[in-house]
Amino acid sequence: MMAAPTHGELLRRVSAAIIAGDGTGREAVQICLDAGIPVDEILFRGVISAWEEFCEWYARDPMGALKKWLDCFNTTYGALRTLESRLPPAGAFAPAILVCTARGENHVLMRDIISVLLKARGLRVYSYRKGLTMDEAYEAMVDRTLQYVVISCIQDDAIKSARDLIEGIRARRPDVKIIAGGPNADQIYPDAVARDIESLIAIINHG
Repeated sequence: MMAAPTHGELLRRVSAAIIAGDGTGREAVQICLDAGIPVDEILFRGVISAWEEFCEWYARDPMGALKKWLDCFNTTYGALRTLESRLPPAGAFAPAILVCTARGENHVLMRDIISVLLKARGLRVYSYRKGLTMDEAYEAMVDRTLQYVVISCIQDDAIKSARDLIEGIRARRPDVKIIAGGPNADQIYPDAVARDIESLIAIINHG
């Protein structure tokens, strides 16, 4: 009789499905969930580790990695949708957080991974499918439980729109702490810079 796969083996299946871009990410994630593996562990050791591997692949073979990028991207979003579907709704009095990119920023994968991760930790997360302007952030801005804005800025040509968004948020909600991540985080003048997901979590946990 064969031994059941370990949690580590199941998590590696998630990473392998994403790197292969073969559309089996949902199934691999579902198996992990059925095995009782927490959502944040699947994200860190399955989804995020796959993209760390993808970055190493890109460094070795840019053309080969780019040919598979869209398949990897789509498989990741299938995995994220499966994870999100298993999350209970946040409590009515849970702190709220806006996770966003500014208009013109096309690199959105980490934004959406972070959104699911924070939802898994019980926060009420405002997230949007496209880059935001102040007008489109109205729902989050009027929520008095909003405590943080997390904004990712990777593209150089999105710096100005990210600065404009931050200025608008500060004018409307000076009580909210703005955290930025990405290569251009320092250039958009947030209240704090998160160099990685662990430091983001630490900033949020410490207030």
